[in-house]
Amino acid sequence: MDHGGNVESSDVEGNTALHLAARLGKMATVPYLVDQGIYLGRKNNAGNTALHEAARKGQLDALDYLLGKGADLEEVDNLDNTPLLKAASNGHSEAVTFLLGRGASAGANDTFGNTLLHKAAWRGHLPVVKLAIENGVPVDVANRYAVTPLHFAARKGRADVVTYLVEDQNANLEAKNVLGKTPLNEAIEHRHTAVARYLFQRNVKKNSES
Repeated sequence: MDHGGNVESSDVEGNTALHLAARLGKMATVPYLVDQGIYLGRKNNAGNTALHEAARKGQLDALDYLLGKGADLEEVDNLDNTPLLKAASNGHSEAVTFLLGRGASAGANDTFGNTLLHKAAWRGHLPVVKLAIENGVPVDVANRYAVTPLHFAARKGRADVVTYLVEDQNANLEAKNVLGKTPLNEAIEHRHTAVARYLFQRNVKKNSES
């Protein structure tokens, strides 16, 4: 780049040098590129900015630097994911905490209505699940298909997340998605025997107490 290279040039996926440097946390390179005038809001083919790339890889120094230079905290990718949702999807609890502390909206949701809590439950990232709830995301929040975080956790067999949502947060065991499926139905259908047994037993206990 010191020999006439264009800092705005991109690869076949639309990534500029800044996307790649932010993703890898190359803090000798990121400031240099910004000083060269590279556009912070430039998106790759997936709609990710450099801030998205830093978030999805949990690169705290890059996040801090880019935000300090004016990167948009609430910019969305092609599926309406903010950097916070990217960090949550990949289980980077420190990045989630950092972004929330910088003012990121805990209520953000993607094209399908999936929230911070949905993302963490789907991937089985319990620390992020807890952060989402601590920051006000309702435990039974439903996406556009009436799927709750408990549905997602049950479908993927995330036993620790299921247990936490049910026992610590009193998640609705009987919530039905647009197909009429409960979390128990999801666990059975996807052959997560231990989770299905647990949910069945909790349903029996709840019904016996009511």
